[in-house]
Amino acid sequence: HWISEMRAHSAAPMLHIAEACVAEVPADARQVAVLATGGTMMSGFYQHSLRERGITPIEPNQAVQQHVSDCIREVKAGNIPASAEALSPAIRMLAEQGAQAVIMGCTEIPLAARPLSSFAARLGVPLIDSTLALARATVAFAHDRGWLLAPAA
Repeated sequence: HWISEMRAHSAAPMLHIAEACVAEVPADARQVAVLATGGTMMSGFYQHSLRERGITPIEPNQAVQQHVSDCIREVKAGNIPASAEALSPAIRMLAEQGAQAVIMGCTEIPLAARPLSSFAARLGVPLIDSTLALARATVAFAHDRGWLLAPAA
């Protein structure tokens, strides 16, 4: 995959958002769904990282992908209640297909998912925010190298 090639040709450390998400997948999860734009889904961006860890990606069918597209459109329009309403059937359908976690691979989706956290928890499907996962991985990476300054007293 392209990240491996980039890392091989650069001395600079590189974090990958998909790897950060996969690191947050529950240890016992064997099937994980990805919600993202059609282009991101076609690229296999997240699916590749899941497969590398022995996890089967659950690809959204056309109905689920339409709910995701509707969700993203509503977030961009500033209509969070409608975006959550569009997203909830997608999460339910993926849980019914056996998803044991869902990676939210688009910056708009977590905004819609905030009101759905208890709904997803009842379904037993943790929601993984890709942006938050990358932020956590970045802080951990910096911390592990001693790059973080101590907080001011």
